[in-house]
Amino acid sequence: MILRHLPEAVFVIDTEGCVIAWNDAMERLTGIARIDIIGKSGYEYSLPLYGTRRPILIDLINSDNPDVSHDFEKFVRNNLTLYAEGFVPELYGGQGAYLSGSASPLFDEEGNWIGAIETIRDITDMKNIERELKESESHYRTLVENIQFGITLIDRDYNLVWTNPAQARMFHKQPGMTYMKKCYQEHEKRDSVCPHCPGTRTMATGRVHSTETAGIRDDGSSFNAQVTTFPHYASDGSIKGFIEIVEDITERKKAETLIRESLKEKETLLKEVHHRVKNNMQVVISLLNLQSNKIEDPRLFEQFSIAENRITSMAAIHEILYLTENFSSINFADYITMISNRLLGVYGNDDRKPALIFILDPVFLGINQAIPCGLIVNEILTNSFKYAFPPEWSGAAKIEISMRIDTDNMVELALCDNGIGMLDVGLPGNNETIGMTLVDVLTKQINGKYSYDRNEGTRFTLTFKKHE
Repeated sequence: MILRHLPEAVFVIDTEGCVIAWNDAMERLTGIARIDIIGKSGYEYSLPLYGTRRPILIDLINSDNPDVSHDFEKFVRNNLTLYAEGFVPELYGGQGAYLSGSASPLFDEEGNWIGAIETIRDITDMKNIERELKESESHYRTLVENIQFGITLIDRDYNLVWTNPAQARMFHKQPGMTYMKKCYQEHEKRDSVCPHCPGTRTMATGRVHSTETAGIRDDGSSFNAQVTTFPHYASDGSIKGFIEIVEDITERKKAETLIRESLKEKETLLKEVHHRVKNNMQVVISLLNLQSNKIEDPRLFEQFSIAENRITSMAAIHEILYLTENFSSINFADYITMISNRLLGVYGNDDRKPALIFILDPVFLGINQAIPCGLIVNEILTNSFKYAFPPEWSGAAKIEISMRIDTDNMVELALCDNGIGMLDVGLPGNNETIGMTLVDVLTKQINGKYSYDRNEGTRFTLTFKKHE
């Protein structure tokens, strides 16, 4: 009864190879009922396993054949007991399975051999798991051994436990060599732990840390290294060391140096270009100024002054780019403040200069937008200074300039005065004036729109989308 109800498949044969016991688990494994197999011989028990009559493990108990192990993937003889593993193709209706078997001789009370017993276990699931683990291990080993980053396993005492071939090549070591030395001795030729060691921080925090350092080879040569460390956990969750990944970044550092030098050279050249453009414009302004000093006609003199101011507004852009060393954009709020104060010095009446009020968000514009916008500001401010506050006007003169930008990068620039408003010749859309014709053309150039309101002074509003 004990034999019959054992959870593992068990059968027994006598010295003639006749089946004398076949338990329930053996019935479930083979699909052969006990009543159909008891008393059968001639290797009948091998049919559900191999589909042919042939000796199996139980038949090798009394065999001295040294080649019996060739019939199994694994075969072990321990005194009188045999153990084997192998694939049986006919089990489960031809699906096959991996089985392990253990066979031992049976003796009577006088010690006479009377048969043999075999215990069989289905180990297919275990074999599949084993195979998957081996495949997974093979994949990871292939990855680790062929990756071009150096990988080292280091314990809590900074002993080198294992290293991959790439790490060995970086430090001119033998591939796969376990140094049994401290990592700081082998990699940086130090007598104590590196003060910048990311592994120390990793073991303290359980987090990934990284640093740049110099790797020192045995021959004294060095290379730039990017070192990143990850915690190495024991089965109980404690940190037993760290995994160090090293990347040789020597060529990258050289490339970065070359890029920085090249960028510095280009910045110097671009800075010089802006400086020369500004100086050349200043020369033009000086020539116009010299020429205007010989002009007696007031109207012609005024036209020369207007031309000078327009050139000055453009030169100011290049001056700011040169002074700030930012060659991609300028803070247009700073530019507005600068150009407004310059125009105030040109047109402002000493007895009654209008107060300038600035409400400006910091808006950075590229040169392609800054120059047209600068010219527009120049024209509108010039009109306000010239026409908004005539001698007969009384009151506290002021000009307010505001600029804001929304989340969609739409810029609104407004210039307001509290004077009598622009004369008809200074109104937008009046093609008889060069200034407002310029405003119209320049606004289209930046894909903007403008409007004006002459109630209670003059308000000019320009809207456009800032370029990224």
